[in-house]
Amino acid sequence: MGGDLLTDLTELGEFGLIARVSRGLARRQVAPAAGAIRTAIGDDAALLAPPPGYEVVATADALVETVHFRRDWSSAADIGWKALAANVSDLGAMGAEPLAALVTVALPPHTELKWLDAFYVGLGECAAAYGCPVVGGDTVRAPFHVALSVTALGTVPEGQAVHRRGARVGDCVCVTGVLGDSGGGLALLEKGVVRRPPGHHRAVLGWHRRPQPPVAAGAALARAGVVTAMMDLSDGLASDVQHLCRESRVGIRVQAERLPISDAARRTAGELGVEPTHWALHGGEDYQMLFTVPAARMSEIPALLGPLGVVATRIGTVTARGIEIADVGGAPRPLHPLGFAHFRENAPGSR
Repeated sequence: MGGDLLTDLTELGEFGLIARVSRGLARRQVAPAAGAIRTAIGDDAALLAPPPGYEVVATADALVETVHFRRDWSSAADIGWKALAANVSDLGAMGAEPLAALVTVALPPHTELKWLDAFYVGLGECAAAYGCPVVGGDTVRAPFHVALSVTALGTVPEGQAVHRRGARVGDCVCVTGVLGDSGGGLALLEKGVVRRPPGHHRAVLGWHRRPQPPVAAGAALARAGVVTAMMDLSDGLASDVQHLCRESRVGIRVQAERLPISDAARRTAGELGVEPTHWALHGGEDYQMLFTVPAARMSEIPALLGPLGVVATRIGTVTARGIEIADVGGAPRPLHPLGFAHFRENAPGSR
């Protein structure tokens, strides 16, 4: 996409931009993980073919510069990766495999073409990693900041989609992976301590900039019929358990000592004078899976997720009411969400 003398969008124009984007995506196009693409970029709309006996799962996210990302904190390629990763994470949370994505990009007129090219490189890398080809979208002018809108489509066998509403009293509450790395990465960026980062800083920065949601794990759990409810962790565990409890009409008690926190996050938290459980509970953008499973079926989880390189940790229990957290030997206390909320007064300026 590079190699010419043009430098920004004012020189390229709308139709030149569309042609440039189309060429770049065509070079990186991948086969979908769950279905077929009959027609992609080039027609008025894409034509997709889900397998017989499958349902289509759809999700959409908007990302706005200075709210969801800052161009001085993340490379264009990282922003492209994360824009799609956040969406395929939602597909995995429903037990779906990715089929295709539509991406709309709103750009200020003096956006440099090298930034745009790098954005589509990162987008294409994530598309290839998750088998989720980009089959269309739109490019429009924005007055000041970059804005992105991504719609991702997936497929799941009929009747096997997992919802937030199925948790039952006595179920085990589990999460995949570790919690808090993204929150640690954001904290480092906010403090500006990212020059020549040591290894543990690179780890948390890496997850914040390029999360790798365990989409295949969500699909495997759904196929096995072992989970009663599931969702991805985007707003922070303390916030997201509220959603699951509300939909399932249950409560949850989290055991603080069971929260899976990486050594990198713990070391970073110690350096910044932060309790690492704060990032695990409220940091957000971990893009792990939160799910509930009957206690009698917990023994099946390692065999399901082990071949995928995914570890799940039991962090609590579904209760009849209340959302609580308990420390070792301590009385349970209410678990209140403190993570990012778009329309809360004094919400942070970047997410």
